[in-house]
Amino acid sequence: MGLIVESASDPEACVAAGLAWAKRLAAGAPQAVQFTKQAINTWIKQTCGPAFDLSTALETVTFASEDFHEALSALTEKREPRFTGK
Repeated sequence: MGLIVESASDPEACVAAGLAWAKRLAAGAPQAVQFTKQAINTWIKQTCGPAFDLSTALETVTFASEDFHEALSALTEKREPRFTGK
């Protein structure tokens, strides 16, 4: 699809490039920008949707794990977690 057309060498250059693109889009024909945004969002949902659904399902499974509870305990107790892989 060719969405990446430039890169930035540092955070400030990235912000500047992003603002330049935002100004260019804001100056564009509203309907063309709207339809392009709809097309990109649809493409992302169709491409990434199944992976996102799987990721969410697997993440939910980890909420019941011992490691998840250990992570919460370690965070609460301000210590390094001791994960067991369970």
